Amino acid sequence: MSRYGLLYPEYWDGPTGRRIQTAGGKNATLLGAYLTSNRRATMLGLYRLPLADVMTDTPLSLADLVDAFAVLEDLQFAEYDADSEYVWVREMARFRLGLGAHPKTTAALLKTDKRVEHVQKLYAALDDNPFLVPFFDRYHAVLHLNPRIVSEPLGSPLGAPTKSGTGTEVQKYRKARAVQRTVKSNRAKPRDPVENQNGKDRAPDVATDALYRKIAHEALAAVGAGGSIVDVTEEFKTLCARRRLAYDSTLAASVLASVLVSSR
Repeated sequence: MSRYGLLYPEYWDGPTGRRIQTAGGKNATLLGAYLTSNRRATMLGLYRLPLADVMTDTPLSLADLVDAFAVLEDLQFAEYDADSEYVWVREMARFRLGLGAHPKTTAALLKTDKRVEHVQKLYAALDDNPFLVPFFDRYHAVLHLNPRIVSEPLGSPLGAPTKSGTGTEVQKYRKARAVQRTVKSNRAKPRDPVENQNGKDRAPDVATDALYRKIAHEALAAVGAGGSIVDVTEEFKTLCARRRLAYDSTLAASVLASVLVSSR
């Protein structure tokens, strides 16, 4: 067994592991451990990881992964890109290659170190993904990486196939993460009061979660599984208007994220 797939005990009781446990509970903690020890992991911490593999190897559902990856991204532990199906565990290379105990005091490998050549080969063999440049910028000086590989844009409309992320799980994950980011953005902004039918302001939580879920399912059915999150959201707004139901963007985004993941 390669030592690059080992899970260090410090993960469980160190500051990073504790933050993950506090912020994301058991699902985020399990996912973090899996990302550093699964059979696809490399010393770079940057590698392709299909969502189907994670769900096969662990008890985590797609909904669990959406929430767990959001926690790991917020803590800057790891990021996942559904289009390319690549994950980057940010500090994994530092730990696996013995580059130092702290990011700000990272030590360089000697150019004669045999791992330098192996690292270069691993980096050069990576497919297009949005982490190629950030990884290079983070590690090129200490790992003697050259040249800098610039990723080609993988962007496409939500729900449209890409060269790697074409599965149903990927499409659901992509949509749900987009909604999560919308929720996060909305929470950071001052919330406008919702106007009721009498023209008076009232709290935005005017519809029950169950009713919003029903409308979300109707919106998804009307747009179709391949529709973008923008289309689904607009259809949701239209259905709310037909019911003369006040629209709460934050509550709607949260419900839509859940429905998009659970829908078949």
